[in-house]
Order: sequence, then structure tokens, then C-alpha cells
Amino acid sequence: MNVADARVIGTRNAIRKSFLELLRNKTVNRITVREICEMSRINRSTFYKHYRDIPDVLEKIEEEILSRLTENLKPTLPRMESYLDMVMTEMKARGDIYLILASENADPDFPAKIFWCCYRAVYPQFERKFPYLTDAQRDMVYRFLAQGSGGILSGWIRDGMQEPKEKVIDLLLRLNGGAVSLLQ
Repeated sequence: MNVADARVIGTRNAIRKSFLELLRNKTVNRITVREICEMSRINRSTFYKHYRDIPDVLEKIEEEILSRLTENLKPTLPRMESYLDMVMTEMKARGDIYLILASENADPDFPAKIFWCCYRAVYPQFERKFPYLTDAQRDMVYRFLAQGSGGILSGWIRDGMQEPKEKVIDLLLRLNGGAVSLLQ
């Protein structure tokens, strides 16, 4: 890595760190570029070299996390239990960032987005399991499962991830399995 690359990475990390710190106490729409620049010790033009605006910072952070989770998903398929274990282990390890991102200040739908990460990967299995459903109906079923599971993960995150992940995974699998069994 050359010096220019290291500076770019350092600048982006400083912006993200400042943004996440501000997000602890403010909603994303109340954070200003000026505040981030002051905390990061950069000027506005430097900020705009890296991001379009404040929502872009949030979007890029989420994309990075979701991309990492998607990459880690590939070896675990077709076992949803393995994926949930991997996701929840990652959440525990980096709990603070997940707590911030799933808060009302940022994106309360972030945990549901985690489940949408695996949608494309599991869709072929979903299609085989429910050949009698239309694509739209399969999409609705998956949306139902993802939103419900995302809600459980949101609660788990907001409660400080106190409940053992194994118990949460078991509950998610039983609830989703029960819902899916109603379709068969």
C-alpha cells in the first residue's frame, strides 16, 4: 500500500469514526458536514472527495458491513443456522457499531437488511421449496420472514446482546420454520 492509499483509508476512517460518534446522540439528518470535518480535522473539500453527503456516509458504512456478511455467507449455505451464528458472532464482536447503526438515530431497518443480504443466495432454495408460489408470493414470504427476523435482531442488539446467541438462533429458526410449514 502506498502513502496516498494509506492517507485515503485514514481519512475515510476518521470521517466514519466521527460520524458514528455523532450518531450516538443525534439523528442522521441532524449531523452536519461541518461537525464531521471539525471532529476529523479535515476540510469540507476533503469530505466531499470521499462522500456526497451525510446519508452517503451511512450508506457506505452499511454497504461495507453487508458486503462482508454476504462474503461470509457463501461458505455457510445452505444452512441458515450457520449464517445466523456467523452474523451474530460478528455483531457481538463489533457490537457498538451495530447498536449505533440499528438505532432510531441511524437506520432501524438495518437488521432486516442483513437478512436481505442472503436473499439472492437462498432464493434458488426458496424457489425449489415453494414451486407452487409465484415469484411475487415468494418475495412476500421472504419479506415477512426477513422483517420479523430483523425485528428480533433489532431487539437483541438494543438489549445489549444479553440473550445467548444460541437461544436467539433457535427461536428464529423455530419461528421461521413454523411460518414456512404453514405454506406446505
